Amino acid sequence: MRRVRKDLGKVVSGIICVSMAGVFVLTACTVNIDRLNQGLSELGDSISGMASSSTTTAEPTEKTEAPSDTEPSETETSETAEPTATPTPTATPTPTPTPVTERVDFSRLSDEEIGNSFTVLSEEFSQTGLDEKQNELVKYEGNTIRVECANKNIQEAVNLILKAFGDEADGLYGSCYDKAMANVALTGLPEETYKVTQEMSYSDNGRLFSVIMHRSAEGADGVIEDVTDYATFDMLTGHYVTLAAIASDYNMLNELFCEKLVYAYENPEGDQTDETSGEENGNDKKAKDKKGDHEVTIFFVAAQKPGAETATAEIYGMVDGNRCHTTVDMRSYANLINSYGRIVFLIDG
Repeated sequence: MRRVRKDLGKVVSGIICVSMAGVFVLTACTVNIDRLNQGLSELGDSISGMASSSTTTAEPTEKTEAPSDTEPSETETSETAEPTATPTPTATPTPTPTPVTERVDFSRLSDEEIGNSFTVLSEEFSQTGLDEKQNELVKYEGNTIRVECANKNIQEAVNLILKAFGDEADGLYGSCYDKAMANVALTGLPEETYKVTQEMSYSDNGRLFSVIMHRSAEGADGVIEDVTDYATFDMLTGHYVTLAAIASDYNMLNELFCEKLVYAYENPEGDQTDETSGEENGNDKKAKDKKGDHEVTIFFVAAQKPGAETATAEIYGMVDGNRCHTTVDMRSYANLINSYGRIVFLIDG
């Protein structure tokens, strides 16, 4: 087919050449035969190229072989990834408004109810330590106290302290008895006898409970031991009440109480009650009884039954190595006592 097209092109080119030659002969000899032949040749080549391009067929493309049914594809053999579970959203709880704290009304309480909240029980005892021949070696006597109150925790705490002191006195008695028995074993005679005492006294103002615990032992050579402990308890709260716990100005209050002890020490037979006003004691420090050069130590402040116009307390301490105590009106020192002290000593009531 390609050859036929080529021969046809040559035939057409020949015909055109013959026709043009005739024209050239007819017209004149001035025509450039070489350039004419070149143009005809180019025309023939152009026609041959067009025929060739129109008859050329495209080469068939290679077919892609379909995958065999017997061989699984890589996609099929790969493991199928399991989908990640989407977590269920947690519902945000709606905040509950905080309820307003209700004020507790204590208006139904009274001083009488608080004051009658505890009872003091005192028990006297006497015990004698004898040797094998029934000779008296040690005489042990005195009393013990304990409390009962509605609040069992406070009751147990206070009684434990009282019992601890009593155990110390029992130990002192046992020590003296052992010494006396050792002496009997050496000499065969009860040449030395001992006297051991335990004394507990108390006072209260309806809320505060003050205790003085004293133990002593005497032998043939005199005093062996002489110890006194003091304690004041708030029977409503169980607090251990000290001078520092009730003072708003501890240094000033301690100084004034020391002056009161010095006055009582220097006037043992005189009136030891507080005769100065609160203004003199608290503000100007013009108490009549100055401390001076005495060495004074305050032990504790004991609650006393209040009177109609006073809130009395007993101040215990040591002046120049001697035990001393005096009575004061706590209302005279109200500006040096904090709010807790004014409540428990009934200063404001």
